[in-house]
Amino acid sequence: ISFTGGDPLLRQELSDLIKHATDNGVAVGILGNPNLLTHEVASKLKDAGIARYQVSLDGMGKTHDRLRGRRGLFQDTLGAIETLNDVGIRSVVMFTVSGVNASELIDVIRLASEKKVSAFDFARLVPIGSGAQLKGKLIRPLEYRGLLLKVLDEYNSPIREGSQTRFGRKDHL
Repeated sequence: ISFTGGDPLLRQELSDLIKHATDNGVAVGILGNPNLLTHEVASKLKDAGIARYQVSLDGMGKTHDRLRGRRGLFQDTLGAIETLNDVGIRSVVMFTVSGVNASELIDVIRLASEKKVSAFDFARLVPIGSGAQLKGKLIRPLEYRGLLLKVLDEYNSPIREGSQTRFGRKDHL
């Protein structure tokens, strides 16, 4: 089960729900954001049995902040990854690729590895919901193919071979 939202951490009974699920043999994760993820909150989640916590990194500093609509969110996300790693919760990073941020995907892959993220993956932007405003910024098929080849080279580089990060290889790779 993955709790998502908005922000699942706003639910006061979240730890109880996680504990109930894990006590019954269900693996639980959160697809959230770093806004309320303090060391104390992460420790409670760990005690409840959370398996993983996923955050988004959609580019490096300015790009991520611009796409997500809040200055400082990039640094907050890096802090959340550190908190998760400190507490012992698997940190997962997801990157949503578009024509706006495709040039930063390799940098984010390297950053995820440096930060010892447990798992990293990416997917193309689906222009619905809040992504609808980027409909004109979709990555073109040949550009995406070229990016996939670069990603595959990066994943297979000797530097990544010793990495603690598991790099997702969806059907496109």
